Amino acid sequence: MSDNEIVYKDIYKHKMDFIQKAIDDTQNTIRFTDAKAGAVIGFWGIIATIIIKMSDSLKDIASPLTLTTHSFIILPLFILMLFFLIKSVALAYLVIVPKTNPAKHIDMDNSNSQELYFISSLSKSLAGRSLYRLTEEIKLKHSTSSYHEKMSKLSHEDLMQELIIELQKVSFIRTIKMERVNNAINAVISFLILVLILSFYLFGRSLVNGSFNSMINWTINIELLAVLLIGHLIGDYLLQTDKQAIRKNTQWIPLIVHCAVYTIVLLILMYLLLGIFNWTMIFIIFFTHVIIDKGEIVSWWARKVKGIEDVSKETIRPVLMAIDQTFHLIVIFFISYLF
Repeated sequence: MSDNEIVYKDIYKHKMDFIQKAIDDTQNTIRFTDAKAGAVIGFWGIIATIIIKMSDSLKDIASPLTLTTHSFIILPLFILMLFFLIKSVALAYLVIVPKTNPAKHIDMDNSNSQELYFISSLSKSLAGRSLYRLTEEIKLKHSTSSYHEKMSKLSHEDLMQELIIELQKVSFIRTIKMERVNNAINAVISFLILVLILSFYLFGRSLVNGSFNSMINWTINIELLAVLLIGHLIGDYLLQTDKQAIRKNTQWIPLIVHCAVYTIVLLILMYLLLGIFNWTMIFIIFFTHVIIDKGEIVSWWARKVKGIEDVSKETIRPVLMAIDQTFHLIVIFFISYLF
């Protein structure tokens, strides 16, 4: 083998490794984006639970709606909140269940894909009974012999072209998913801003009318609050390992393990001491702990609200920890109020 052939093979190998690595990274980003979309849908599940829990208070808010200044303020806010809710759920759903064929959105310059990377075509479409019970008639479109024949005919350049087309496909999917999930998250933020505006308006109006205490039920489950606080100290301090504390912001496994242990501790204490077992509460505890401990919302608050430019400084760490714990305590307070 000549030196030129060795150099050519070495360059070819590096090119193929580069493309394959790009495909793997893009697929990992797609999986993470799907997880974000699932979190958005989970958030709206929490909102639905809160709305059901506060249905009586919401009726009190909506009952005086007539052609008054109050109605002209409340109705647009409710309509906008509903709009952002529908927009967010619809976009998150489209992220998880895409309806687009990426091959139709790629400029291949008259190149044809052999579809050898992802074998997804079936000999017969799934419909009706076959969706629930597969028959032997339904097979992959490519047989072993046909796939082997196509693969054996591919040159080095043809194989590289196949990988490039697949990279273009997953890149298109990633871009669309990221745009949709970012817009879904922005819709969530817009919804929360409207909730904040509505809360300030109702608070000010109730102070003027002297009806704040009668409009909002301030009953707090003190026993539940105490148990949650003790469980929080045990799960977040005593049982959280140093490895989890260091890596949970950047790695999913330490984060999920810590949040699972934390949730189990609170679950055991609530059940043994109060006899409380509620799947919605468990989901809220676990989901909010994952969101907070991931660190993104804490860093965002430090930058946007507290005005800290560089949140990576070691001297800022105590501030971030304080923000983190404040968010956890707010969640515990609302759980004690809702349940």
